Amino acid sequence: MPTPNSKVPPLAEPEEFHRKLKNCLKLSVSQDEVLVSSSESSDMSDTEESDYSQKESEEDLKGKLHTQQQQRRDRSLSDKTKRPIDSSSLEIIDPFANSQSSTFSSFLKPNSSFIGSQQSGRSIYEVRVDLKEVDLKTSFLTGFLTIHGLTESHPEITTFFRAEIIGPQYSFYTNHTVWGSSKRNDLQHWGRFPSWRNLDFNTENDLANDEIYKNAPNDEFLYMRWKELFLVPDATVKDIRGASFAGFYYICFNQLTGSISGLYFHKCSDKFQQLELSHIPDGGVSPSYEYA
Repeated sequence: MPTPNSKVPPLAEPEEFHRKLKNCLKLSVSQDEVLVSSSESSDMSDTEESDYSQKESEEDLKGKLHTQQQQRRDRSLSDKTKRPIDSSSLEIIDPFANSQSSTFSSFLKPNSSFIGSQQSGRSIYEVRVDLKEVDLKTSFLTGFLTIHGLTESHPEITTFFRAEIIGPQYSFYTNHTVWGSSKRNDLQHWGRFPSWRNLDFNTENDLANDEIYKNAPNDEFLYMRWKELFLVPDATVKDIRGASFAGFYYICFNQLTGSISGLYFHKCSDKFQQLELSHIPDGGVSPSYEYA
């Protein structure tokens, strides 16, 4: 400590003192700003680096997820390609499964034509049949039968006939007393067709033949009765000397070949007159159930 006799330096002038103080304060403030600025820059740098890292991580994650999904799709496609198909598990829906169908021959259609002959004793006559109306749902058809050379006065005779198709609608037994037939006569005529004899037909009880009638449309041989109704073109003519159209035909029709075998019956005519016809190719048109 100074002694009383020692010299004390003079105090600094106030202005100089204030100037030095300001300089010190400026220096201190400047250093603080530098520190703060450096700190903020460091914080911003850290934040930007963190944001960049976060974005990079998100991009990596998305890329991995996309890769995994693509791999799963590739594996699924590969499995479908390699895995054999079990056909037993496939269900094929038939839109016509519930509709009634049959295997009626394609020869049975309007305008189908057949040619052949009819034999009576030693005489043979040329015959042509043209179908006109065909209605398989109700088991009948109509047409024209033309026979040549039967009489000198009528070298060509054409009759209009209607047919009953044996099956669910019509029995083998003729249900028309005016036609002049009987059960015994029916069996005698049907029995002349070899295919009919293979049917195992119950002659004692027709109700037992239900399966035969039900399956008739699907059999190879289809049986019918053809009844001539009137002459064409003059339907008023009821009789022609030397010719008869008052009877009817027992018909056996082959659905596969279109051939027809028949037996003509009339109580006043020669028995078992044989009819043989063959289909004329391309003689018919698509089903149409009316005629002019």
